[in-house]
Amino acid sequence: MSTKNPNPKIRSFIAIEIPNPKTLENIVTYQNDLQQSIGPLKLVDSSLMHITLRFLGDISEENARKIYEFLELNINNRFFSNNQSYEGKFKGVGDFGRRVFFIEIHHVNDLLQEIFSKIEEFLASIPEISPEKRPFKPHLTIARAKRKNRTSQRKEPINQGQRSYSQVKSEYADILFGPWTISRIVLKKSVLTPQGPIYSNLSYPLD
Repeated sequence: MSTKNPNPKIRSFIAIEIPNPKTLENIVTYQNDLQQSIGPLKLVDSSLMHITLRFLGDISEENARKIYEFLELNINNRFFSNNQSYEGKFKGVGDFGRRVFFIEIHHVNDLLQEIFSKIEEFLASIPEISPEKRPFKPHLTIARAKRKNRTSQRKEPINQGQRSYSQVKSEYADILFGPWTISRIVLKKSVLTPQGPIYSNLSYPLD
C-alpha cells in the first residue's frame, strides 16, 4: 500500500528574475566584501537572486494553477505585452538588524507596488494563503546571518587593515550596481535541500 501523499503541496513564491549578468557580477563583489567584514554569512548565489513579490508557502497544485493563470492574464499581459519591459536600478545597500542584507531598488518602486497590490487583492480570494501582514518593501536580499552567529557578529575588524561592516556599508551607500530589466512576473517552486534551495519556474496550460 502506497503512503505517498496524493495531493502534495508546492512550496512557492512570486518573483521577478534578474537577467543582467554584469549587475549580478557587481553585486557579488559587494557580497565578498560583506563576508570579509561581518562574516560568516550565508550568501545568496547569484544564479538564485531574484526579487520576491510574495512568498506563498505550501500551496495545492490547484491553487498554483490559479495563481499562474492570474499572473499570465492579469499581470504579464497587462504590464509586459508586446515585449514591454522596464528598467530599474540597484543602488545602495542596507540590512534588517544585521540579520538580512540587501541591495536597494530605484526607479521602479511605484510599478512594483502596483503589481504587488493587484497580486495581493487576488490572493485574498484564496483561503489557503494567509494575508501579508508586513508592508511591501522592494529589495534584493543578497545575504543572511547564520543563525548561530546572529548575536555574536563582530562589529570591529579582527585583522589590521580589515574593514568594518560600517566602513563597507558606507563605501557602498551610493554605489550603482547596475540596471535591472523587468519583463515578466514568474511563479516559482522552491525545494529545500541540505545544499540549499532549488528554484524552478512553474507553468501550466492556459484554458
